[in-house]
Amino acid sequence: MHYRGLLGSILVVLLLGTLAAEAQQSRRRSGLPAVLRPAPSSEYPTEIVGAPKLEPTFRRYSELYAKGDFAGALKEAQKLQADARVGFGTKHTNYVVAVVGLAHVHDAQGRLARAEGRYPAAEQSFKRALALKEEGLGGNHLEIAMTLLDLASVYTREGRQSEAESITQRARTIVGGPDAGRRSPRNVPGPLPGDALPGSD
Repeated sequence: MHYRGLLGSILVVLLLGTLAAEAQQSRRRSGLPAVLRPAPSSEYPTEIVGAPKLEPTFRRYSELYAKGDFAGALKEAQKLQADARVGFGTKHTNYVVAVVGLAHVHDAQGRLARAEGRYPAAEQSFKRALALKEEGLGGNHLEIAMTLLDLASVYTREGRQSEAESITQRARTIVGGPDAGRRSPRNVPGPLPGDALPGSD
């Protein structure tokens, strides 16, 4: 099961690489300087700073996430988000750390549900992760593109091709600017080895 999740993550990373390469070629063909098309950010804060009261919760979240205990990590991440909001407000980097951490738990739960063929649960998890990442990181971030591609893979497995293409287009735009999505999104990851196919039950 962990193998399938790892394979899914590798496919998403490979697809992001493909999108980035296509975007670079598109910029070269257009003759426009890259500065006119802002590159997506891949940076975000990952550590709680100057908040001793938050550190134990952050540590528990990190340990549970590393062990694959996503239910436990979810509870700690939710607590961390609430405490960071009260203590620092929603613009502080500690809140961003908490929100992105919570999003990562939802991403992990989504990948697990997808690997087990529980596509409605996977969709909900990826949508929660997406909303949290948009809140914490804005709209032009590689983390958002990765979750969009995960969600597109769920739609593809369910036969919802037009929805998969729409959000793959958005991921392409994040990775390479508006012209990056002009090619057909044929590289949306298909079913992973061992994943249940729609209607195969």
